[in-house]
Amino acid sequence: CRKIRRCACGPPSPKGPRRPRSQADSDIPLTHTGAPALQAVCDVMSANQTRVKEESGIYRVVHAPSVLVRHAPGGRAVGAKSCGDVVRTDARTVGGETGGWVRLRDERFGGTPKGGLGGGGEGWMLLSGAKIGLGVLLAPVDDRAAREVRRYRVRATPHAAVCESPGGPPIGKRAAGRVVRCDLEVGGWARLEADFFKPGCREPCEGWLRVGDAGGPRAARNAGSAPAVRWQAAAATTAAAGPAAPRGKTVRMWVEVGGGTPVRERPWGRVVGRKTRGALLRLDGIADGWGRLEEDFVETDVESVTASSLGFSLDSEAEEEELQLLEGWVLLDGRDLGLPRQLVAFGGEADAPPPPPPPAGEEERAVARRAATAAAEAEEGHDSSIGSLLQGAGLPEELAAPLQAAGIVDLPSLLVAASRGDVHRELRGAGVSKLGQRQKLSALVAPHWEALALKERGNEAYRESRFEAAAGAYSRALAVLPCAYTDLALACYSNRAACRQQMREPEAALADTLHVLRYDPANPKAVARRRVYEQALQGA
Repeated sequence: CRKIRRCACGPPSPKGPRRPRSQADSDIPLTHTGAPALQAVCDVMSANQTRVKEESGIYRVVHAPSVLVRHAPGGRAVGAKSCGDVVRTDARTVGGETGGWVRLRDERFGGTPKGGLGGGGEGWMLLSGAKIGLGVLLAPVDDRAAREVRRYRVRATPHAAVCESPGGPPIGKRAAGRVVRCDLEVGGWARLEADFFKPGCREPCEGWLRVGDAGGPRAARNAGSAPAVRWQAAAATTAAAGPAAPRGKTVRMWVEVGGGTPVRERPWGRVVGRKTRGALLRLDGIADGWGRLEEDFVETDVESVTASSLGFSLDSEAEEEELQLLEGWVLLDGRDLGLPRQLVAFGGEADAPPPPPPPAGEEERAVARRAATAAAEAEEGHDSSIGSLLQGAGLPEELAAPLQAAGIVDLPSLLVAASRGDVHRELRGAGVSKLGQRQKLSALVAPHWEALALKERGNEAYRESRFEAAAGAYSRALAVLPCAYTDLALACYSNRAACRQQMREPEAALADTLHVLRYDPANPKAVARRRVYEQALQGA
């Protein structure tokens, strides 16, 4: 027993081998501490004749409640993964006595091993604990299944139970006929793309549904394989028009705006739904200032489709129709267009945080800005009133009166009205009844939407310290904009000034800052940056 005591439990002791402190410190169950189990651990910890094979894989933890992560195969514990977690790996041990370990990809843990397999900060997990009586610890997951969204129609009546984990306790339910989205399948269970909450806990957890063919103990059937229902992938319907947004990690955000935010089939496309204030949204892709919902939308004129906050369901008539699924996109911010901020990041709060109060002196700043803008327009001979816009678009002057009555008096107010919902519905409500006239007015707004996407790309490049690329994106946005003093234009000038300062071009940065101050003399960022840039020029 001397060798067993030294390998499994540390140096030999006159009082005999030390027992593991707890199950968290050992892969051996507390009920399996005899010599066979300890000898198995000795075998696992030996690294002789074992090599590391570069191999990518995806695994799901299937052993409850958790499986330890070790700094090297058979080494000390540096973390743990809970049952149900999905891990991605980039290497596997092969041969010898420590074969069957996988190395976690893109994850680092504390500690540096003294030698043997494994590098500083690596994390290794054992695939199978059969030698020590634990069975399978990690189950492989098909890479395609891990990325692909599948849809199921609930067949169980009156509802199907949603479990916390495969075979775990129930945590919710889905009614018969409900169509659900699933992003992962393991052992006859599918993980729903939806949030569930345990009683008294606001941290969202997963929801799993038993799936399979109709009949039997399984609760749902694959809607894509149903002979009477033909689904068209949402990504295929909008890929040509929408931005490239590959499926990524789920991001949760609250709807902050008081009146709710519209959901569109693509950025600035048709409105297909609305999310009310306080709704917690799941986004699987973010691009150009927009977020894509993990949710399906359908044509609202299909009478046999019933929509709800839990998705949508189909009756028997809908099974005979061919339905087209639509993506759902929401604007993340909107303040550059004169709208309030739409979404705010989820930080574990019980409810959506209230909108922040306006900064001190904001009203005085707005008055000063309107006066400065009017003076600059008069000096330059520009006119952004609604009458001038109608004349430039070749529209009758009679439209000015109903538009002004609806609060649309100039370009900024037209931009707000067209961006807060469906542009045709908003303009029709403002008295513009003819389709051709609404299209001409929306054409005045479209360049601002395009410029907003370019600005968001510039922001992303700036966050990555690619200042030259960011400055180029802001310049392209300004080239698209027909007006140089809207909120969006001034934000592009201000951001480009910051890029030029990073590029050691203080003179160009100062010119952009002075442009901002001409139309917004109380802009706090511009005031502070002007001093910095002037000092940089004096020092040069």
